[in-house]
Amino acid sequence: MTTDARPQHETPYLHIRAPRRVVGVGGEGEPVAEIHANRAGLLVLREQIDRALQAGEGLAVDAPYFEADERRFDLWVMRAHKRSQMGEPREPERPDRSMFA
Repeated sequence: MTTDARPQHETPYLHIRAPRRVVGVGGEGEPVAEIHANRAGLLVLREQIDRALQAGEGLAVDAPYFEADERRFDLWVMRAHKRSQMGEPREPERPDRSMFA
C-alpha cells in the first residue's frame, strides 16, 4: 500500500524501461523504450516536461512517482541545450539467444 494519502487513481504511477533491442524475424530491430503510466502519472510527467522547457540551463525538475510494486522513486527531467549534455549513448543489451538453441 502506498504511503500517499491520495486515492490510487490520483497517485502518479510511472513505469519506465530502458531502451532495449527487439529481436524478431530478420534480426535485431531498433532500440525501444516504454513508458507506462496511469492518468495521474502522465499529467505529472507533462507538467515536468513543460517546466523543464521553461527552465534555464542546468535546472532540473523532479517529481515523486510510484512503481508498480509501490516503491517510491524520484524522476528528474532536465532540458539539454547541447547534445553533449545528453550523456553518452548506451550499448544495447545483447539478445538472449538461448531460447532459440
